[in-house]
Amino acid sequence: MESFEITKERTKKGNHQYYVVLESNKDGKGKWTNESEIQDPTKIQDFKSKSVVQKERPPKYKPKKVEKIIGIVSKDPKIVFLVKFNGDASPIEIPIEQMRKFYSKPLLNFYEKHLNFIESGQ
Repeated sequence: MESFEITKERTKKGNHQYYVVLESNKDGKGKWTNESEIQDPTKIQDFKSKSVVQKERPPKYKPKKVEKIIGIVSKDPKIVFLVKFNGDASPIEIPIEQMRKFYSKPLLNFYEKHLNFIESGQ
């Protein structure tokens, strides 16, 4: 039999199945196969040992609650925001990329508050 890799598992209608991808498939597509049809039990053991390692991920970053965005500072070539978080004594510099990713609502509120539009023709 051609070499393959197991990438997922599920139970469907009482049958334990594994998603089997043949190594010749460059696109990564495979098919669901019943556990009883897999002739190489070491592939199942390899998959189970990998999935245990994947489950031991560090906890996700939980952003703090923004009390106030104090201002913007240009630190060539980056832009950082001075942000005061609830419970912190002093503001912290946060890069714009992190602001967009974790604090989009307070960032939008800051922009709306501080942008001034000038009508054309004045």
